[in-house]
Amino acid sequence: MKTTLTEMLVAVGDENLKFQRLAATLVGGENPSKGATGRLTVAVEKPLVSQALRQMVTGRPAEQVGLLVWIPRDKLPAGLREL
Repeated sequence: MKTTLTEMLVAVGDENLKFQRLAATLVGGENPSKGATGRLTVAVEKPLVSQALRQMVTGRPAEQVGLLVWIPRDKLPAGLREL
């Protein structure tokens, strides 16, 4: 069964979501001259960092899931385009 991002967010509920603007929390990055990918470093709340690192080391799922969603700015409602 395929679930859309919208369906997933509705199922989770607004009260359980946290949003973090990438531009507001960006603390570093690397854009290598070769290859198709680069790296961004963002600051997040310490408990989320601990969960993510624990999952990376142990393989056990973290309590929260982080998603990175890219949205074309011109598709946002006018009031949100300045994010």
